[in-house]
Amino acid sequence: MKKSLLILLTSAIFASFTYAQFVVSGEIRPRGELRYGYKKLAAENQDPAGFVSQRTRLNFSFKNEKLQTYASVQNVSVWGDQRTNAGSKIASDTSVALFFEAWGELFLNTYSGIRLGRQSISLEDQRLMSAGDWNQGGAFLDGVLFRYENDSVVNIKVFGSYNNENENPVNTDFPNKKYKTFNFAQVKKDFGKTFSVTAQGFLTGNQKNKDKDKIYLKNTFGGYITYKPVSLLSVNLSGFYQNGQDKSGNLVSAYFAGLNAKISKGPFEVIVGSDYFKWAF
Repeated sequence: MKKSLLILLTSAIFASFTYAQFVVSGEIRPRGELRYGYKKLAAENQDPAGFVSQRTRLNFSFKNEKLQTYASVQNVSVWGDQRTNAGSKIASDTSVALFFEAWGELFLNTYSGIRLGRQSISLEDQRLMSAGDWNQGGAFLDGVLFRYENDSVVNIKVFGSYNNENENPVNTDFPNKKYKTFNFAQVKKDFGKTFSVTAQGFLTGNQKNKDKDKIYLKNTFGGYITYKPVSLLSVNLSGFYQNGQDKSGNLVSAYFAGLNAKISKGPFEVIVGSDYFKWAF
């Protein structure tokens, strides 16, 4: 009898440790570029720019049945950006090091959770919300995310944020080139494996320049319809409308519609499509 109890107790302790997962991973991504006429046409007397940039990340993840935490330390640099003194001793460099992501998520049940902190988010085709992975520094948001993910029912994501630059004793100005608040909601419904509908809404706000009491709000809402008649082919229809005010206070009214078809085979993709834009201020 004593032997049986000992075996059961040992098994329970072993199970509690094996369910928790701690993972350490990393990424080193050097990228060489030759730029000439990038972003704007080059003048005749300009020479091309050549350099190698590098993104280095160290990621830590812990997960058990109740919560998950994730932190990603990132450094972005250009080869040779070290500052040197007369003796060629490295004094410092001009690279940027920061936490690319740092968040914790409390699981509410099997399908839902609340995530708080700095997080990188991508939605649908990433035209409105992207992790910005082409940029070596990437893109992230600070805020609170609620998610409910149940493919057999519906998938929901709701995000909210309110931003400041410092721990101020009183309310102060916030740069109007940055979002004072960034919020979105997405609802996605799959109808089998061939058809899905996604609705999205975004609410962003920029403070009026040197006026902390005025926030310019802008709305963007619309969605996607995706049809996959066969595994190799997918057809996507999307449309959005935008109104409100931009960061300078100008009234915005804009429309977008897009239609594309994608054929995928292994690592290869062929996409054919058309987009229509219309805007007015």
